[in-house]
Amino acid sequence: MGKQTSAIFEALNVQEARKRLEALEEGLGRQLPEAMECLREGFAAATCFFAFPWAHWKRLRSTNGLERLHCEVKRRICGVGAFPDRASALRLITAVAHEITGVWDDRRYLDMSLLNSTTDTDAA
Repeated sequence: MGKQTSAIFEALNVQEARKRLEALEEGLGRQLPEAMECLREGFAAATCFFAFPWAHWKRLRSTNGLERLHCEVKRRICGVGAFPDRASALRLITAVAHEITGVWDDRRYLDMSLLNSTTDTDAA
């Protein structure tokens, strides 16, 4: 099911992705009804990246950035050990998130100027 599922997210637009989902349901979907139900229920959320410019798709459909942030938060928390209260833990997590946001801004993780142009978005 892996390759067929990834084909859904490699479609050129949401309509094509929906067609690929339907083809998957007719084929392998009969053998895995629970997995298909999960895919159907999460389809809208999983394909929301189609509403953004094409240049953003690769980064938006991946959880790599979020996983990297989680690892950095975990690394910092392990370095501190125990926190005196919930507020101090929240301050550390917020500081790490703020720092990572600065890194993403410096590296131009996403070119936000593309959001002002409607040509790429309309094509999706």
